[in-house]
Amino acid sequence: MEEKSSQPPDPVLILAYNESGLMPIDAHRLKRLLSAKGLKPVSVRVTPEYVEIHVYQGDYSRAVRVVEENIGAVLEVERASSVEKSTAMERDIERLFSHRLFWRAHVAAEEEWRRTGNEYYRLLAILAGIMVKAQEGEREPALRLIKTASLLASKLGLVLDEECLAKQVDEMLEAGAGNPLLCLEKSGEVEP
Repeated sequence: MEEKSSQPPDPVLILAYNESGLMPIDAHRLKRLLSAKGLKPVSVRVTPEYVEIHVYQGDYSRAVRVVEENIGAVLEVERASSVEKSTAMERDIERLFSHRLFWRAHVAAEEEWRRTGNEYYRLLAILAGIMVKAQEGEREPALRLIKTASLLASKLGLVLDEECLAKQVDEMLEAGAGNPLLCLEKSGEVEP
């Protein structure tokens, strides 16, 4: 008798066009909908342009069909671990911020921080993480991270406008916009 593996399949990241007019505030509802359709979403992040879905699914073609039927055309499907590696190689973190691909920016910045020990990349990882929480419709967890980011920015000779960052979180939730880099000001010379 063949023994079934209790290990879930590796998660994949599905990136789809947001053709349904979803906003970050819809992330929880979308996650429930995908679960009701038989998928196993780990997280759902929404921007006006894209929807990123981490999903555990043995049959990825079925997951793609469900996403295309309920959200929009799928741009790419990658194993989450390969996305982390390729994203870290991009090193173009600001471009990821400007395209509101905050999860990828978070992974790339964290990887660069771990590789170099440069705390500026740690700050970028935290800022991206704040916006990831907003894209997931999680306002309170996003706001709790602001103080951590502000303290680290201060140690780096930067000023992080906490009120501005809270507004960026709300802007993400309400309109799918927002960029935390707009809230950083140099108070001295800092080399990223």
